[in-house]
Amino acid sequence: MSFFQRRKSIFLCLIACFFILAITSSSPCQEASLNDPPSQLEELFTQQKDLAAKFWQCGDFFAAEKALGRALELKPDWSTGWRELAVVKKALGRTNQAKQNLLRALELDPADSATYFSLAVLLKEQNDPEGALKAFRAAAKFDSKDAFARAEIGKLLEQKGELDKAIHLYRKALELNPACGVVENLSAALRSRSTLEREYAAKIKRFAPFINEEDALGSFDLSIISKDTGDEASLVIYQSKLSANPNDIYANYALGVMLRARGNLSDSIKYFQEAIKLEPSNVDLFNALGLSLLKKGDLDAALLEFKTALEVDSDDYKARINIANLFRKKQEFDLAQRELQIVLKNDPTNSLAHQNLARTLLAKGEVNKAIEESKILIKLNPYDSTAHSILANSLAQAGESKASIVSLEQASTLAPNDAETIFNYAGALQKEGRYEDAADTLVRYLEIAPESAKTEELKQRISKLRQWARGW
Repeated sequence: MSFFQRRKSIFLCLIACFFILAITSSSPCQEASLNDPPSQLEELFTQQKDLAAKFWQCGDFFAAEKALGRALELKPDWSTGWRELAVVKKALGRTNQAKQNLLRALELDPADSATYFSLAVLLKEQNDPEGALKAFRAAAKFDSKDAFARAEIGKLLEQKGELDKAIHLYRKALELNPACGVVENLSAALRSRSTLEREYAAKIKRFAPFINEEDALGSFDLSIISKDTGDEASLVIYQSKLSANPNDIYANYALGVMLRARGNLSDSIKYFQEAIKLEPSNVDLFNALGLSLLKKGDLDAALLEFKTALEVDSDDYKARINIANLFRKKQEFDLAQRELQIVLKNDPTNSLAHQNLARTLLAKGEVNKAIEESKILIKLNPYDSTAHSILANSLAQAGESKASIVSLEQASTLAPNDAETIFNYAGALQKEGRYEDAADTLVRYLEIAPESAKTEELKQRISKLRQWARGW
């Protein structure tokens, strides 16, 4: 949307708000009573509910609050309304009132996982970790597939030093949703637990790069990464399974995933092709094959596999994101953007699509739009370190170096073992003239990546930075 189109949109929204205010100023809602016919009460309730939504969209939170209040007067047992009112109150900075609204919603619907999650987030922001923990647990209890609630419970338990429980919850969250953003948390927790086998932590860390933010993460089975670590023993086990049963789809799939992670793309492709012969209706197999072909550099063949996945399931967002990444690789940014916008039209909360759209906009040179897209991504998941890294990169290209450093610092806090993030943070600090901080951050980088090919060069750089910091 151009600058003038955006201004026109805002202007039209304001006109709509003023028109709504003119209507509601003479609204008969305040005169409604229980003696009115039920149909009239329902009509008034629907009117106020719709007005609240329109006011919210226009950014008029005060009017949205009043409209929701009138709707709740007409239907005081509307639990969703109390939760929505809490969102409005929070936007107005009335966090204590928001908390009371959420508690009222839970009185009316004690099994509403979304309300528990909202309450947990609010309590966490109010520095009430125990209350937040209790609310997140309730959210997880009433929604067995809520990966983010389990991830948050893990983080709170890790802060309390309960590493075993935190690790269990991180793994469970990743099983439910590989994109929930706790791979690095899991790796950090594993490394922190002194009694853990060092080799297992190394294996988790080794496979973390395979969880690539540019890939559609649903195209592999996480259990292969967390349980079958891709070492020689695992390969032998699955090869033995195929010898016993050549029609074992999962064995073919697992070998394809592990061999791709090891860089053996040709054999990876063969195993995926065999799995597709056995189960041609499985879209994830086409996505998996497409990713191996993409990494091999065969873009046309990869595109064909992703399109085949869409033929099998036209709603498969993973295939569209993979197609978008392929177009971005070919620098066909408009085509990439179109695919991602289709995904977001169907699911505006798809964080992976927002992430790739921000990268596409940045590669396209539309820096300001990339910044806005990054902020949307952070709003969807404030604990996504990749989102903060993308924002930092966008801000740096916009010339906002101080803001970029703040975002990189946040990213490095959320992903304390991500070597690339730590290295970029050190570079940004050096450019800003914060030489001592840059040196300390590079030391941290070498602790995370002791086998770096530039170890000696970086040690010399650290020494030089400390000299500069002392004015030598």
